[in-house]
Amino acid sequence: DEVSLRSERARFGRVDIVYENRDIGVYRLNVDPGKSIPLHVHRLMREAEMVLSDGLLCQGRPAPPFTTHHWPLEAAHRYDNPTERVQTVLCID
Repeated sequence: DEVSLRSERARFGRVDIVYENRDIGVYRLNVDPGKSIPLHVHRLMREAEMVLSDGLLCQGRPAPPFTTHHWPLEAAHRYDNPTERVQTVLCID
């Protein structure tokens, strides 16, 4: 079946909602130039992410394309986009 994306604006850019139900969410996070996904924690859901573009910083360190993270509950994390183009992260909650 075809996937129909829904998008929402966020403080850091745009979130494309690939799939979402009460048990799982699949999102493409689009971080605008000079913006950040601020430091945050998840208290109810676990999160796995894969960087899709080149130029993001995760926890202040370079995160090359295809870098993956599995964030356990309560693990504080952030992404920064110091570049001049939109950077993307695939996120599964």
